[in-house]
Amino acid sequence: MEEDLPPLLIANGLEKVLANPAIKDYDVAENLSNHAFILKGEYEIYGESQLLETAVELARLAVEAMPDGHFNRIFPLNNLAAMLHLLFQRTHDTTVLADAARICKQIVDETPEDDGAWTGRASNLSVMYEAQYNVTGDTTYLKQSIELMRRVVGVTFEDHWERSGFLGNLANQLNSLFKRHGDPAVGGEAIQFAQQAVDCSRPGDPEAPEWLNSLGVTLHEYYKRSYEAHVLELAIDACRKSVAKTPDTHVAIARRLDNLSELLRSSFLRTGELDAMVESARLAERAVNSTPDVLAEKNDWKHNYATKLMSLAEVTDDISMMRTAVELFRQCVQSTGEKDPDHATQLNSLGWGLGKIARKTGDPATRMEAVRVLQTAVDLTAEDHPSRGQWLLNLGNVVELPVHEANQDAASVPGDADRALACYVESFESLRTPPFSRMAAARNVIRVLAGRELWERAGHVADSAMQLLPIICGRQATREDQQNSAIHVSGLAADTCSVFLKLGHTAKAIQWLEFGRGIVLGYMIDDKQEPEALSSLQQRYPALAARYDTLRLQAQAPINAQDPAIDVLRHQRWRAIRDMPSCLADIRKLGGYGNFLLEPDFDELVAQAVDGPIVVVNLTDIGSDAIIVTPNGADAIPLPKARAVQAPSLVQRAYTRFGTARMMLASERDIYAEEDSDDGIGTSDEDLTWLWHGCVKPVVSRMRENKLLGLQGDNGDVMSRVWWIGSGVATALPFHAACAVVATSDDGGCTIESAADHMIPSYAPTIKSLGYSRSRAANCSVPGRDVKAHRVLVVAMPTTPGQRALKGADCEADAIKDIFAPLSPCQVLRHPTAEQVLACIPGSTMVHFACHGSADLVDPLKSRFMLQKDGDRGPAADSLTFSMISAATVTHDSSWLAFLSACSTAAVRADRLKEESLHLAGAFQVAGFVHIVATLWPADDDACTRLAALFYTHLTCPQGQSGYASPASALRKATLQLQSEYPNRPSIWAPFIHMGA
Repeated sequence: MEEDLPPLLIANGLEKVLANPAIKDYDVAENLSNHAFILKGEYEIYGESQLLETAVELARLAVEAMPDGHFNRIFPLNNLAAMLHLLFQRTHDTTVLADAARICKQIVDETPEDDGAWTGRASNLSVMYEAQYNVTGDTTYLKQSIELMRRVVGVTFEDHWERSGFLGNLANQLNSLFKRHGDPAVGGEAIQFAQQAVDCSRPGDPEAPEWLNSLGVTLHEYYKRSYEAHVLELAIDACRKSVAKTPDTHVAIARRLDNLSELLRSSFLRTGELDAMVESARLAERAVNSTPDVLAEKNDWKHNYATKLMSLAEVTDDISMMRTAVELFRQCVQSTGEKDPDHATQLNSLGWGLGKIARKTGDPATRMEAVRVLQTAVDLTAEDHPSRGQWLLNLGNVVELPVHEANQDAASVPGDADRALACYVESFESLRTPPFSRMAAARNVIRVLAGRELWERAGHVADSAMQLLPIICGRQATREDQQNSAIHVSGLAADTCSVFLKLGHTAKAIQWLEFGRGIVLGYMIDDKQEPEALSSLQQRYPALAARYDTLRLQAQAPINAQDPAIDVLRHQRWRAIRDMPSCLADIRKLGGYGNFLLEPDFDELVAQAVDGPIVVVNLTDIGSDAIIVTPNGADAIPLPKARAVQAPSLVQRAYTRFGTARMMLASERDIYAEEDSDDGIGTSDEDLTWLWHGCVKPVVSRMRENKLLGLQGDNGDVMSRVWWIGSGVATALPFHAACAVVATSDDGGCTIESAADHMIPSYAPTIKSLGYSRSRAANCSVPGRDVKAHRVLVVAMPTTPGQRALKGADCEADAIKDIFAPLSPCQVLRHPTAEQVLACIPGSTMVHFACHGSADLVDPLKSRFMLQKDGDRGPAADSLTFSMISAATVTHDSSWLAFLSACSTAAVRADRLKEESLHLAGAFQVAGFVHIVATLWPADDDACTRLAALFYTHLTCPQGQSGYASPASALRKATLQLQSEYPNRPSIWAPFIHMGA
């Protein structure tokens, strides 16, 4: 060893150790430890690994030379632990880290807790535990780290100079635990400690900007699961302050700029405000420019900037900006060698960018380069790598792109569908591919096979993909995670339905459609009803239930490609996906669990058509069909005139969006901005004419043939009831308003055919939700026909903070009160708080809202009625949200009718969650109301007032021996009267629908 040391380090202490390895001498130990410290400093300057390795060896010798029981024995141990941690950071050798943690544990054990040095030493041990978690993915280490840091914080004085650092470390560790398991309580606690770290920072503290940055990052992580707007605003504010307090030359400025850039990207995704995305890209560029070329992380910042620039270019349709982003990706590829583990990631991003340009321009050379680059990325990626499946998807999407020949401006050459199909199949069939990517691959396989009319193969893939749903979107997950999962599977059930209808398997088509749509809504309904199969399984067979739930959580756990424990987590997920089928098979062998997490029983579905036909309209680019469900079975009807080629422009756009949603090119750190929604289909005569001829008329004709539309409907209503369910492109279509001019006379008159001529129309998100409403109706002690038994609540907001006045709200409330004055007690709440309304709902059989409503663009659970509360400077906005309503405790035997006279109360604005039906009307259905009247799009104030008066007049008008009209019948009559007053303005009379029993 002596020959490896620089000459100046050959000192007395070292000579003594070499001469007598068993020596115990404090001076020798101190000498060696000091030498080690000097070498450590040299290493930090020059970065030569031999210097660090020699420093570690000297530090070990110093520990061995320290006399047993010496009062300063901790000194060399501390040095050795610090140097071992540094060596681990260089080598990633877990045995070195374990040795460092062992020594730190020894130091803490030998230090009394009332010793002033204990907090710093315990904090070091906590950091070691956290590092072990980062390496192994074992949360035991993380929990040990948190427990120890809690003790450190607990014994540290409020004014201690290190307290802010301890609080910051604890916040970061709790945030890591929150990221892993998603427990909101843990996330909230992480925010609390991060805020305390900021609050107790002293003026001029150089670490204050870091604690502000950590607070912003912690808040952002919480926002990703809660989607609460104010949390995002607080995160942006914290990171802005952090950046403002950080000098441009500071080593952390790039990281802090990048964090703020990410937050502004999230703001853009939430609000659609372009300025946020522009600033996000600008800050990302600053992060790149503030980083010296010699630092490896510059490539990360450049990659992030390129990704955001590409996304901004797509939004602004700027091809020049796209090309700039591609050149940045190209630089990232050139900066990573072929053996660099990040090289394939950079290649995929370059291919992703080139693919975007090729899709926009149709240029064959660009597509060719994109294919070559993406193929190289796939070839360099191990088969068990979690990103390989997504990169195969990208490759498939690009090789499928059509290109334009140089000498044929108008012509295009199709892509290589065979090669694309091979990519999609490999991605789907690999158990290493994350479940979300497997779903995307499955939809592409189905699409290509459907295009070739290979229905049997398409059906097999669809069947397999649908069986992944319980893994991807489990009932035990948080609502936020369920929504995120539903986004990734949106459209698959509609595709599967189309495929099985092509195969002639109508029953299977209905079963899979019910299984794969309205997933989150269905879980909410289950929570309101008796515990479902999993809950009873937990009671009867707890070990097997625990095994299933563990496998499900492991199978869908997100994996960060930058996570040091990626190999452990990757193998854990693969094993869980592999073992899930055998676990489900074991459960289904048990008595009473034969259909556990399988599609619903067909006989149970058709039984819900006992009071009238259920019509399911499923429109996809694979097939356009209607299915009439009766107690005798299901009858499929092809709808060739409903296809995109014959549809109005808004519907064509919806078809395009539905199809292209499968073909999402993704980079490693891609962002997905919501495009403008297709709200308003049905607001024009052209839309309603197409809807009549393409969808409703063929259904009416078939029901007439089968004598399903009689003149006498339920409980004395003059017409038969029909329930409509839209799926795929048809999800939010106004079937009840479908109509067309079929003949004209010489005097200018015309003959109109319409849906309302033949039925009393109602809607249901799913057959399951209709069954739930029926069960509520059966248990309702207030007879719907006896209006004198009702207790009416009216919520009126003629003015709302920050919104335009609703002059009709007061008139609406007064009209309802006058109608019910001789019949039932009616309470009117003007300008109430959300808390006041929630307190009054349980005692009311009818509730009526005359106020502003808003369907949230990102998170439907945040859709709300806009109410009012007292603020510091007068009235302030208050919100009654979907989550608050659906969780409300209503009177189980008397919650009968909710009339939601506000904008878009039956609309989902988050485009990829439309099929979940998570709108305000759905919230009242989940809460337990039997009937709901709601709106499909923004409603006119005067029309709301007029229709409400007409509706309640018809509802309370005696109908002979049958008592009073049903809500569905009363709404039909009111709508027809409003239509007669506004015959050429369907946007006025058509948005109102009835939903429920």
